[in-house]
Amino acid sequence: MVTQAPESLDELARSVGSVLPGGYEIRDVRWGGMGVVYLVYSPEAALPFAVKTFQRQFLMSYEAQERFKREVRSWLRLGDHPHIVQALFVDVIDSMPHLFMEYVDGRSLLERIGGSPLPLGTVLDYAIQICRGMQYAHSVHRLIHRDLKPSNIMVSVDGCAKVTDFGLVKALDASEEPTSPSEGNAPLHRFSLCVTHGSMGTPEYMAPEQWASGSTADERTDIYAFGVVLYEMLCGYPPFRREPGEPPYVLHAKHLQAHPPDPSGSGLSIPNQLKSIAYRCLEKSPQQRFQSFDELAEHLCLAHRQILGRAWALAGSYRHVYAKSSEATQKSHRAASLHYIGDHAAAIALLNDAIRLEAENRFALRIRAQCACAVSRYQEALADLERLAELAPDDTGVHNDMSFALNELGRHQNAHSHAERAIKLSPGDASAWNNRGIAQAGLSHFQEARDSFEAALRINPQYPEVWNNLGHLHRLLSHTSEAEECFRRAIALNPRYLKPYFNLNQVLLERQDVEGSLRLMEQVLAVDPEHDYAMRVRAVLSGMREGGM
Repeated sequence: MVTQAPESLDELARSVGSVLPGGYEIRDVRWGGMGVVYLVYSPEAALPFAVKTFQRQFLMSYEAQERFKREVRSWLRLGDHPHIVQALFVDVIDSMPHLFMEYVDGRSLLERIGGSPLPLGTVLDYAIQICRGMQYAHSVHRLIHRDLKPSNIMVSVDGCAKVTDFGLVKALDASEEPTSPSEGNAPLHRFSLCVTHGSMGTPEYMAPEQWASGSTADERTDIYAFGVVLYEMLCGYPPFRREPGEPPYVLHAKHLQAHPPDPSGSGLSIPNQLKSIAYRCLEKSPQQRFQSFDELAEHLCLAHRQILGRAWALAGSYRHVYAKSSEATQKSHRAASLHYIGDHAAAIALLNDAIRLEAENRFALRIRAQCACAVSRYQEALADLERLAELAPDDTGVHNDMSFALNELGRHQNAHSHAERAIKLSPGDASAWNNRGIAQAGLSHFQEARDSFEAALRINPQYPEVWNNLGHLHRLLSHTSEAEECFRRAIALNPRYLKPYFNLNQVLLERQDVEGSLRLMEQVLAVDPEHDYAMRVRAVLSGMREGGM
């Protein structure tokens, strides 16, 4: 008898000591805002990773998905730089995208400061390193960060400072404005921000122009935030703070009008060169600030020479542990990210190269199978999945993917067997229960199929594919009102998932609701204006309405 599904999402929280699909051993978990970061170790790659995703309750938020995609695209563009936490690849686990990043063995700059001034040599060292990373992001890739702050800067144990969390990053020539996530924080990667009057950022670090509109942010906005970070490293606290009970506009007024307090008033002895650099970064007008991180880095290097009597050089030894990944693995990582953003053909070409180099590279085989499924080449996917099952017989994801592909090929009995195996390995995998339900419906075991879909929804009630499948099952059983309710639920959970629109359209047409069907097709075309089938259906329905039917 198959293992019972968990009764709630609480039973599914990934915990230290458990394993992510793909064999990644979880060593630590950090929560914050909408996100969660797992610190994992891959025995297969013999490497640690930091893995970022959003919390399960945001799984079907269209805005969360789109924001995460923007973050992934921008961060991956940055590639490898010693002063930026490297985004390596994206993998889809439990139907959720997970961004695999360089693991930094160390602490955030916020933790490093800990409310106390840092030594001058350390301040200058970190400041120049941060400038180098931001200079690379701005000048090479024309990306602005818009949420630079100590909790978004990691410092390794050997003293290498790295900028992280590009969740608000924006291309300088982009027209699309990212949507901001909710407030929150996390010790490792803080993906939170505050939204105030349409702006985005973290209030203590936001430039005056950023409070008015996030769209006005440019390189000088990041330079202002850097000035706040520099001041905080020198003093142990930011220049402008909101006292308990004060409304946000008080902090806004301070950024807009107040001059940063002189640290000497608190008994701190700070060289004039450093104070003047911090003050210039914190000018209210962008035109009065340093105009680039290039210029800023030059002034900091000069201050380093004047104050410490020597030229700046990176004290720590930057160790790029991911460089030892095989060529096949590196190609597979790039392919996984291409697959995630929908460029399946380019991904498959890279994966073919990777598998020619390493025939048993499990990661490459798994991603190639997923790409093949995405373009409906299920038989090709099965060949890779069968090889994977030989290499990793207890991998839940392999059995789940096999069940999906077999269902698509109409081989429901075999699909059922693999879904059962996946459920036995991971009772809390909603996708496995969903695949089991599809197989049972294909075998005309309708009550068992309903039980499986309902088990999947107990695990994740915000799973639109399951609501759609349950609706389709109700239609088969002539439960029209229940079917309609399921399809509408699926659409509400993910407006960009199109299958339930067309299933609901059949229900509406059966009761001759032409107006309702037309509205539904307009919704589809709002999501995908070039959808050929929806345009043809709309044309037919418009003709029916004009004909008086």
